[in-house]
Amino acid sequence: MVPIKEFTQPKISIILNLNDVTEKYFEKCFDSICNQELDYVEIICVENENYKFDKFQKYLLEYEFIKIFDEYYLQNNFNLIINSDYILFLNAKDWLLFVGLKHAYNLAIENDMDILINSYNIFHEFSGEIEDPYQEEYAQLNNLNSFSGNDFKNILFNMPKYSFNLYKTDFIKKLNLKIPLDLTSQISFFINSSMMTSRIGYNNKPLLYNRLNEEIDNLNYYNLICNDFNFGICENNLEINMDSIIDTYFNILYFLEKEGIYNCNKYYLWNYIFRVFRRIYLQNFKNNIVIFKNIHDFCTNVFSKYHNDLVLNLKIENLTFYRSILKSNSIYELELLYENNRLVLQNEGKDKIINEKNNLISNLNNDLANSSKKLDVEIKKYLNILDDKDNRINILEEKYSYQVHENNLLIAKLSEVETSRSWRLTKIFRKIGMFKSIIVLVTVGFIIFLVMYILIIMLMLIIK
Repeated sequence: MVPIKEFTQPKISIILNLNDVTEKYFEKCFDSICNQELDYVEIICVENENYKFDKFQKYLLEYEFIKIFDEYYLQNNFNLIINSDYILFLNAKDWLLFVGLKHAYNLAIENDMDILINSYNIFHEFSGEIEDPYQEEYAQLNNLNSFSGNDFKNILFNMPKYSFNLYKTDFIKKLNLKIPLDLTSQISFFINSSMMTSRIGYNNKPLLYNRLNEEIDNLNYYNLICNDFNFGICENNLEINMDSIIDTYFNILYFLEKEGIYNCNKYYLWNYIFRVFRRIYLQNFKNNIVIFKNIHDFCTNVFSKYHNDLVLNLKIENLTFYRSILKSNSIYELELLYENNRLVLQNEGKDKIINEKNNLISNLNNDLANSSKKLDVEIKKYLNILDDKDNRINILEEKYSYQVHENNLLIAKLSEVETSRSWRLTKIFRKIGMFKSIIVLVTVGFIIFLVMYILIIMLMLIIK
């Protein structure tokens, strides 16, 4: 990698999160950044009140491309601090593939992407196994070079919203989004930014290895929050921080309203939120009483403004949960009410199927009756056409009979003519034709005239 002092603007700024748990992996993560085939990369390390980078001051002194900022300072001065083409959020426990950044950066630059969604591999630390997650979820994105959040919003709220994406720096500055420094805030960051661009791409070549440490992430983890950022949660009585999750959802809600795109996305947003709440509730976490209070408070807060939207847009299972929450004063009431509603829904589902079948049969009978009536009308129409054609045929037959009679009379007259004396006398003229007949008649007349003239002259001479 080219040292930072040898170039004025980095291509990628990697915002690196570090804590007491992940600091032991820093060197591997740092080495993977330094050994990238892509040059001009800077590292922005984020400190907070719980964690300082005192142990890594030597890196700051040795490498020009490492910077350390307090999280609040970074968020408030992001436009001044970051000047790279793209930014990437990275956890210190993960590490980059050798050509990962170069391929992702070139793909983003060549296609002028505002956001590039990157695939990745999971590394199971204890077993050493490597897997490629979410192949099915992202298969439909493989053939898309560029698309918008609006194009795939039906899967946007369900897809794994992990944080390993490249974001164009100028695009983020234009949106004036707050830089996310934890996993849940990165959910809203991804959704909000995705809804505001038509330049999203997908990189199907893995960018990095996401380390899964069974001591940290639990052996039997599962993706709870709709696969958001591979949110690993153990099923056995773990606590979950609902405050950050609810803050994230309010962040998304207010952003969509501010940008005027709430109405066209409310169906997906509300079903996304309450699907998450249902999954959290059904896991029976150790702090489920607190979770119930958080969810109940959320539903109460949104009731006055969004109740109609919720009723009109939530799917039946989410709507049932929402109504059950509102009617319950404790987790125990919710358990009874939700189970009762589930059974009612189950029975209603059976009744609904029966009603749908009856309605289908009734509709088929009505369609059959209507088709029969239409067929009768069509038959009468064609019968009338046939009657009309029969009448026309009868008229034509009468005309034909009359014409035959007339033809017979003409044939009889012709026969009389052919047997007459005059017809026989003029036979020779008919054979030689009219023109020749005229010539012959003229010639014969002239000869007769000439003979008569000679005879008259001779008679006069005799008399004298």
